[in-house]
Amino acid sequence: MATLKNGIFGGVSGKVGNTIYYMLNGKQMARKVGRTAKSPTSAQLANRQAMKVTIDFLRPLSAIIRTGFGLEAERRNIYPQNAAVGYNKSCAIKGQYPNLEMDYEKVLVSTGNMLKLYDPGATWSGNAEDGYSLWFNWDVGMEDREWPRCNDVVLLLAYFPEVALPEEGENREGFLHAEACIKTDGARRKEGQDVLEIPAHLAGRPMEVYIAVVSENGRKIADSQYLGRMMAGS
Repeated sequence: MATLKNGIFGGVSGKVGNTIYYMLNGKQMARKVGRTAKSPTSAQLANRQAMKVTIDFLRPLSAIIRTGFGLEAERRNIYPQNAAVGYNKSCAIKGQYPNLEMDYEKVLVSTGNMLKLYDPGATWSGNAEDGYSLWFNWDVGMEDREWPRCNDVVLLLAYFPEVALPEEGENREGFLHAEACIKTDGARRKEGQDVLEIPAHLAGRPMEVYIAVVSENGRKIADSQYLGRMMAGS
C-alpha cells in the first residue's frame, strides 16, 4: 500500500500493484518489481522441496514443538516452529531431489542437553471394541527417583504419515495427509511408564514413535528419542 507524504501535495511512498514508489533527492521515483526470468537451479529446487517436506512433516506437531523447541527458540530469539524447521531440514532429510523425504530416525521433536530417558520402548495394545493404546516404558534408576529429576515430565508422540482423508468429493479421493497423537503432560520420569490413546480410524496405519522428557518447571529438556516405526493395531 502506498502513502502520501505531506498530504496530497507531497510525494508517494509505498507499493501499488507491482510498482514501488519512493522519493530520491526530492524527486518522485518509481520502479517495477518483476519476476526473474531465470530458471531455478537444481540446488534451489532441492532446497525448496526440502523446505516443503519439513514443513509438511511438522504441520500437525505444533503442540509438541512449542515445548520441544521452546528453549532453543528462546535462546535464539525465534519461534519454536522456525527452530524445528531449521534443525530438521538440515539434519533429518534423506534422498536426492526430486525424491527427498524425512529421515524419521534422525528427526528431533525436542532438543536440549538434559538427561534422556534410559532404554525407552513402546508396545501396542487394544482392539476395535475396547479401544487402542500405545504403551511407553523406560528404566528407572535410583537417581531417577531423586528430586528434582523424579518429577521430569514425559512427552509422547505417535506420528502417522499416511492417513486417508474422508471422501468429500472427487478431488479428495485417495489423498493422504499426516496426523499425530500427542501428549505433552505425561507421566513423571520416576513412574517408568505411560500410555497414549490412539483413535480407531488410525488402526492399521504405520506410525513413527517418539518420546522426550522435560523438567517440571520447563527450563530444561532432552533431545527426543526415536522408538521406531510400528504398525498401529499389530
